Amino acid sequence: LCVTALGDVVPYAADRGINLVFEPLNRYESSFCTRAEEAVQLVDAVGSPAFGIMLDTFHANIEERSIADAIERVGERLVYFQAIGSHRGMLGTGHLRWDELKGALQRIDYDGPIVIEAIAHHVPLLAELGRIWHPLASSPDELAAEGLRFLRDLFEPVG
Repeated sequence: LCVTALGDVVPYAADRGINLVFEPLNRYESSFCTRAEEAVQLVDAVGSPAFGIMLDTFHANIEERSIADAIERVGERLVYFQAIGSHRGMLGTGHLRWDELKGALQRIDYDGPIVIEAIAHHVPLLAELGRIWHPLASSPDELAAEGLRFLRDLFEPVG
């Protein structure tokens, strides 16, 4: 049913200059396509260059045995990469192996956006939806600014 529906929606969006992406969520937020492999099957079944995959490090941290392997499996279908700590907190403070993720992104020649998911934990509705029960940083601005500094240090060449 999903492939049939997307078979109608994706071309409609593409005709209007809009590309769609699918984000695999973790098992606590969805029971549909929670892993990269399932997302690949979905995107391939729809079969449109206007439909790709967004990987989120938080969700992949729960569902994937190796996020780097998941990135490589998604390959050219990856059009959006969402970076956040393994605990939805500051980049580089959890247990993710960012050097491995960087290597996987480089191996698939990913040149799309890398965005930071900075959830406003002090906004009750957002905190509830994100299942955030404690502060992740002093503010979403700090989470974003420190995350940007971390990503620049990781991805910008030295010298």
